[in-house]
Amino acid sequence: MIPTMKLDHVFLAHLLIGYKSQLLQLVDTAGHGTGRLSTDKLIDFQLAIPSKDEQFAIVSCLSSLDDAIGSQNRIFNLLSTHKNGLMQQLFPSLEDDDS
Repeated sequence: MIPTMKLDHVFLAHLLIGYKSQLLQLVDTAGHGTGRLSTDKLIDFQLAIPSKDEQFAIVSCLSSLDDAIGSQNRIFNLLSTHKNGLMQQLFPSLEDDDS
């Protein structure tokens, strides 16, 4: 897919993710067992495309949320690592005990 001048490429990526379940319903199984999405079905798939300004506003909003999620994931990972280290200090394994 190549977006036209009327369609922002980042908006297109978000749009396709948003319609993932509907698009997956259009996938057929090819003879050798892999999924196949025919060009005709993809062309017939109707999407409402907002103005360029609205696309940019949507992309800005979703990108901000992605950034916030990424920050929260980093915090979660740091806290999990800290917790694991703390638990190792609080509950040392019996193998480390010399008594």
